Amino acid sequence: VPVLTRTDHRVFAHVKIYSNFAEIIQPLGILPLEFSAEDWSDIRSDSITLVGANVNITQQTITEKKNSLNNLQVYVRSPSSSNTETKFFQATMIDENRNLVKLIDKDISKEAIYLTVQPDHIVYNNEPSQSKYYVNFTYDTTDAVYLSYLRSNLNWKTRYQLNLFEETKQAIIIAMADIRNDGKSKIDIEYGELIGGEINLRMFEQDG
Repeated sequence: VPVLTRTDHRVFAHVKIYSNFAEIIQPLGILPLEFSAEDWSDIRSDSITLVGANVNITQQTITEKKNSLNNLQVYVRSPSSSNTETKFFQATMIDENRNLVKLIDKDISKEAIYLTVQPDHIVYNNEPSQSKYYVNFTYDTTDAVYLSYLRSNLNWKTRYQLNLFEETKQAIIIAMADIRNDGKSKIDIEYGELIGGEINLRMFEQDG
């Protein structure tokens, strides 16, 4: 079932929407390609590749970058807090993976102490940055190059509407396709196909 939509966005994608994944093919942008953590969670990273009539990929890299919270000044709930009184102390983040902080709590010790605290007991001065993912390619080609990958947040299903009339008229059944984007970022579709059934991931990996 062909679907044709277009917006004012500069990058338009050709999309094949299956019941489990959507195959996205769009013009290759400036390298390296940047994806937010939200977008990355909807993408099968092993499906990202380049397609074209004459494309030879010699190298592909995927890198995750995130500003470290280590050595950042934060506020943490004091271990000496009670149900009736909550105290917060300034602390230094030592290991963000373990939520290990260093602080001075005079009710416990005059020297600096190290604590592993619960995530909801940490108050940040600024919003912690999320990871960003970068995809880069080294390739050779003499033709146009397109980016291809699978997304899990696009899906569709068939909806039927039955119109009943008087006995002199035949009933009419109308089939409609509901397309849903469960992701937070929009996808601008230049041309789309709705395909019944699930995509064969094994065949896709072999083709890629």
